[in-house]
Formats: sequence, C-alpha cells, structure tokens
Amino acid sequence: MVLARTSDFSNEEISKVLWRAIDSLDYTFSPNIKNVVIKPNLMYYWDYTTGETTDPKIVSAIIDYVREKLGNAIQIFIAEADASAMRTKYAFKVLGYEKLSKEVRAALSKAGL
Repeated sequence: MVLARTSDFSNEEISKVLWRAIDSLDYTFSPNIKNVVIKPNLMYYWDYTTGETTDPKIVSAIIDYVREKLGNAIQIFIAEADASAMRTKYAFKVLGYEKLSKEVRAALSKAGL
C-alpha cells in the first residue's frame, strides 16, 4: 500500500505524485500485456469534489503512466458497473469520463457485459 499527498491539484503535480507512488511499488509490467482495465470509483452522480468519486485527473495520470511503461499501442478500458440508482452511461457523461476517454484514447466499458 502506498499513500501519497499533495496540496497542488494541477495535472502536472497529480501525475508526478501518482507516478512516484506507483514506482515505489516496484512493480514490473509483463511485456505481453495488450489490454489494461482501469476501474475508477464512481459513486452515484457525485463529482470528485465529494471525495466519493475518482477524479478524472487521477485516471488520466494512470493512463499516461501505463502508456509510458507499455507503449501507445496498449488498449486501455475505463470500466464501471451500474449501481441501484446509477446508470453507468450517464455517470460517464456527467462525471467527465466520456470527455476524458476521447482525450486520452481510452474506451469506456460498462462492467458486467
């Protein structure tokens, strides 16, 4: 487990802190990886400022990290499942993940399909 802290929430600082945290795990990626699934925590339609939903900036930094380690050909999916009162297709749009997926060339996927 790794804890990382910053008071600067710029894209650059988030990337720097996240990359340092992941690197501290000393994980070695297999060169055979072709697909990566990232499962953010999307709680209802509450945005990241509530602390209950993953900030799209975090997912973007993770995608950048994965591409740096595995190359641009890697297929990346951002996956989430419907909840009792939340439909994933709407949550992706409302919470900024639809826009993010276009910006970083990652596919959105409804888990459980």
